[in-house]
Amino acid sequence: MCVVILANDARAKTAFPQLFGFVLDETGAPWAWKYGEKKFWKPD
Repeated sequence: MCVVILANDARAKTAFPQLFGFVLDETGAPWAWKYGEKKFWKPD
């Protein structure tokens, strides 16, 4: 399976881990290495 996500804003990249997790479930990708503790949104 392949997922391609395009964004026109640098801040959108922080949403990629959540999007990939939603679409592909847990992939084991090292998101913490790339994004650290950045949060795209805070759940209510």
